[in-house]
Amino acid sequence: MNCILCQLPKPLRKSHIIPEFAYRGLYDEKHRMVSFGPLSPEKHSSRLQKGLRDRLLCDGCEGFINDNFEKPFLSYFIDGNALDALKGKRVATLTRINYSAFKLFHLSVLFRAHHAMIPNFGEVYLGASESPIREMLLNKNAGKDWEFPIVCSAITQPDGEIWKDIIAPAHSVVLGSQQAFLFTFAGCQWLYFLSSVLTPEIDKRCLKESGELPIAKSDWLAMSHYQSMAGSV
Repeated sequence: MNCILCQLPKPLRKSHIIPEFAYRGLYDEKHRMVSFGPLSPEKHSSRLQKGLRDRLLCDGCEGFINDNFEKPFLSYFIDGNALDALKGKRVATLTRINYSAFKLFHLSVLFRAHHAMIPNFGEVYLGASESPIREMLLNKNAGKDWEFPIVCSAITQPDGEIWKDIIAPAHSVVLGSQQAFLFTFAGCQWLYFLSSVLTPEIDKRCLKESGELPIAKSDWLAMSHYQSMAGSV
């Protein structure tokens, strides 16, 4: 089988789609992951030994993605406690983001999800966008902020605290005329848009080349913030 990134016939690793570090808070005392369903976590849980993986990448490409995209995201967003910017606030702007590494990290998750033969990512299909995203990853070229824009909302629990310990299946969504994919991990719901035609609402909320990312708290089950966005595109 060929590696999905370099496309060479090499032995493939069992690659994580969402990196293992995003699952930290979901493990029990036996290092088993508590996997939740998207709407009723208390009713749809299971236990797994590791995060979801599939045979996708060769050793070289696995290391390439880890070193160039995953490690910078881990350092800035998780180990750096980026969501602390929302303490006592409903809305904040993350700053000093390494735009290229941060955006390519998210595109690598989207790219892997497209290729994975796992039900949790069954709705992710990139179509003609697969090839340009692959080239962006290979060339470490994140492009302009209007190319495959990324929008983020922090997930809150009923007590208002950010819910960092949840991962849910990815979903395909259409907001107005805009195709996007919704991922849930690292305390946030991430919207990855395929369209490069930004509406005013997406433009003001997406990751910017300046290294800024507006972020707002949103209740886990309240999807009205996406519905309102859909009404404006």
